[in-house]
Parts: sequence; structure tokens; C-alpha cells
Amino acid sequence: MDEWIERRFKQLGDLQRQEQTPDQNEARRERVIKDKAPDFVKRLTNSAERQIQSFNEKFGASMTIRDFIREPRGGFTVYKSPYPTALATCELNADEGIIQVDIQRTYEAIGGGRRKSDSLVFHLESDTSENLVVIREGREFREPELLAGLILEYIVFEDTAV
Repeated sequence: MDEWIERRFKQLGDLQRQEQTPDQNEARRERVIKDKAPDFVKRLTNSAERQIQSFNEKFGASMTIRDFIREPRGGFTVYKSPYPTALATCELNADEGIIQVDIQRTYEAIGGGRRKSDSLVFHLESDTSENLVVIREGREFREPELLAGLILEYIVFEDTAV
């Protein structure tokens, strides 16, 4: 019934936030990342774990996940076998405002194998409503489930467009 009041109040708040100085915007961004990124990464880890279980059941694969907590960071490590194997670490770096995924692939077992390193970097931003937004090359991720799926697909199938 009073929806118009809430809508107008939100609009006014959005306008006031847009009129802030660059220093105020950066301070707001840093606060949103500090407050919301750790929970986002926990949800990302939980989603990755569920998706790995589903992948293993569907493909008869052997992919494992281990989560870790390093305050103020968080993240997880994924190991995929058989060849080509992949060892990937997804970690929050709130100070730099990024989520970084480092991947080490091994293609052959003979002679220590041929190896290839790769990494993905996702930038953390806040929108005018102070929601956390994860961005890579102009693509926005607001839900950890979508980001977890993209990361895992790239770990398993390196030809995935990210």
C-alpha cells in the first residue's frame, strides 16, 4: 500500500549516492567489498561443492574440492583427474578487490608431464544499491552459483569462454 513511499525513498537514496565524490564512492566500494565479499565467497564455495558432486555423478568423474578460510580471505581448491589433470585455487583478495583463480594443468604423466599455468581474475565492485557485483571483461555476476559454474567449467574444459 505504501509502495510508492519506499520506491521514492530508494530513488532519492540512489540519486544521493550517485552525487557522491570519487573518494566517497571508493570508500563505499571498499566497505561493500569488506562487508559482503567473504559471504559471497562462502556461497561460491558451497555452490562449487554442489556442482562438483553433480558433475562427478553425471560424468563418473573424480573431481574433489577442499575449502579453506584465511581471514580476511576465503576460497577453495579443486583437483580434477584423470589427465589432463587440473589443480585450481580460487581465492578472495579483498584488499585488491579481486577473486583470483590460479590453475595448473598437467597433460601427460610421462617424464613429469607437460604443464600449463592459467589464471582468471574477477574484479569486485559495488552498485548504487550497495550490492556486490563480480565483473570479468564486462560480464557481471551477482549470484555465486553462476560464477561457480563458469569457474568449474573452465577448470574442466579450458576451451570455455570466460
